[in-house]
Amino acid sequence: MRTALLCRTQMRLVAVWDGRPPSGKGGGTADTVEQARAAGVDVVVVWPEGAGRKG
Repeated sequence: MRTALLCRTQMRLVAVWDGRPPSGKGGGTADTVEQARAAGVDVVVVWPEGAGRKG
């Protein structure tokens, strides 16, 4: 099932994502990137140098 975000994506999706796998809950960044790639959407993943995950 494509999310509303992917239904509106026409050319490219830019995602800020640390590369962690899907949590299994659905709807997260990993799920969206995976679905976009499967749908043939050009995906650009950005994870700024020095960025860290909190929480």
